[in-house]
Amino acid sequence: MQKIISEKEFQNILIKAVNILCNPVIKTLGPKGSNVILSNSDSLPFITNDGVTIAKSIESNDEAINAILTILKEASLKTDEEVGDGTTTTLVLLKSIILNGLEEINKGENSLNLKKRLTTSLDNILNLLEKEKFKPSPQNYYDIALTSSNDLEISKIITNAFLKVKAKSAIKIKESNFPKTYLEKKNGYYFESGVLSNAFLKNQKEIILNDCYLLLIDYFIEDVASLTTIYNMMIEEKHNLIILADSFSDEIKQTTLEINREQKWQIILINAIDYVEKKKEIFEDLEILTNAKIVKYPTTPTIDDLGFSKQIKCTKDETTVIGNKTSKLKSHIKKLTKLSCEIKETFYLEEIKERIHKLKQNNIIVYVGGYTKTARKELIMRYIDALSSLNQCQDGVIYGSGLTLYKISKQINDEIVKKALESPIRQIIKNNNLDENKILLNIQKYNYQKIYNVEKDSFENVTDTKIIDAYLVVKKALETAFSIASLVLTTSNLVINHPKDSSLTNYLDT
Repeated sequence: MQKIISEKEFQNILIKAVNILCNPVIKTLGPKGSNVILSNSDSLPFITNDGVTIAKSIESNDEAINAILTILKEASLKTDEEVGDGTTTTLVLLKSIILNGLEEINKGENSLNLKKRLTTSLDNILNLLEKEKFKPSPQNYYDIALTSSNDLEISKIITNAFLKVKAKSAIKIKESNFPKTYLEKKNGYYFESGVLSNAFLKNQKEIILNDCYLLLIDYFIEDVASLTTIYNMMIEEKHNLIILADSFSDEIKQTTLEINREQKWQIILINAIDYVEKKKEIFEDLEILTNAKIVKYPTTPTIDDLGFSKQIKCTKDETTVIGNKTSKLKSHIKKLTKLSCEIKETFYLEEIKERIHKLKQNNIIVYVGGYTKTARKELIMRYIDALSSLNQCQDGVIYGSGLTLYKISKQINDEIVKKALESPIRQIIKNNNLDENKILLNIQKYNYQKIYNVEKDSFENVTDTKIIDAYLVVKKALETAFSIASLVLTTSNLVINHPKDSSLTNYLDT
C-alpha cells in the first residue's frame, strides 16, 4: 500500500522537517549559543552543544517528516564525517536556502532554474572564499580551538598536543577516571588490550618489561605443552616474554602465573580477542616492529617465531610496544602512506593514518576528566570538535563569526544566496539577543576590517582578533548545504510504501 504526498502538502512537510531539525541546532551557534539536553532510553540524559550529536538524535513520529529528516540530516553528517566540524553552520545555511528557495518557487520560479542559480553561485562563492584564506600562526591554532570548543582550558590543552604532532590521527581522546584532564605522550605502538588477568600486574597499575620477547599467536592456544620450549628458554635466560593470542586455556594461565611467582622477570599473557576487528592490522604492525612471525593454526610456536622489543608496558586495558626502527619498518610505513592516498572513505583513511602514527611511535592521548560522567561526555565532544577544527586549519584559515561569508555576500547578486551567506553571522548575533541590523551596518562601515566579538560585545580589528575559522570547514559546510538544498528544492513528491497489511489501513487513510 502507498501514501503519496505531493506539491503544497509536500512543501508544508518539508518546512516542518527543516524547522524540527535546524532550530535546536542553530541556537547553539557562537560563544553565546545555548546547550541542548539529549535523552533516550539507551543512556542517561546529557547536555551538549555539539551540532552533529543533536542532529543525529532528532526524529519525528510522523513518517513523512521523518523521511525528509533523514535526507536533511545527511547534510550535517556529511560535513562532520569529512571535516569533523561545521555541522551547525551547515544547517544554518541549509535552512536559509530551503525556506527562501520555497518562497521563490511559490512565486513562480522554476525549481531547475533555481538549482542552476545555486550551482553557479556556489562556484563563485568558493573562488571568493579561497582568496580570503591565510596561513595560520601558532596563535591562530589556539584561537580556532577556542572558537570551536568555547573553552579556554580545552583550547590550550588540545592545541599544545596538536602542535607537537600536527595530525589529528596522532591524537586519541579518551575518558579519564579522574576529575582533571591530562595528556600522555606515547613513545611506542599502543593498542587497547591489556593483561589477561589483574594477577599479572601484581597489585600494580602498570608493569614495564625491558628487553622483552614477543610471541604472536593467531588462534586460541590450549595446550601448555606447546609453549614448553619457549618457556624453558625464558627460565634459562631470565628473559621477559609477552604472548598475544586469541585466548588462553586456564591451564596455561595458571602455569604462567606459577612461573612468575618466583621470578623477577615475567611472562605476560594478553588476550587478542579484545580487539578482534583490528587484530589482523595490529598483528601485522607488531610483526614489522619486533621482527616476530605470526603463528597460525595448527602450527606450534617455536623460538624462531619470537620477536623482540626494547620495552613493553602493560596495564589492564592497554599495551604499548617500543619497537625497532628498521628499514623494514620504513618500507611498511611507505606502503601504508601510499594506501592512504588511494582511500576516499574518511573512516578507513583515519584508521590508516592512525596506524602510521603508531608505527612512528609518536602519539598523544588526551584523558578528559570531569566530576560526573555527563560532564566528561560533554567535554569529550568539545575536545573532538576542537581537534577536528585544528586538523583542518593546516589548509588555511579565515576570519570567523560569519564575517567572511557576510563580506562575500556583498559580492553576490542572487538574493537567496545573499541571505544564506548572511545567515551565520545573523544567527550568532541573534543567539546573543542583540540588534543584528545595527551590528551589520557597523561592519560595513568599518569595511570588514573590524569583527564583532560577541563575548566582549564590542568590535575589534581583524588583525588582532582571535575569532578564526578553518577554511576547509567553511568550504565543506557551503558545499554540503548547497548540494542538499538543491536536491530537496527540485523535489515535489514523497511516496511512502508499506507492505499489504490491514493493520496499516487506518493510518494510510488518514
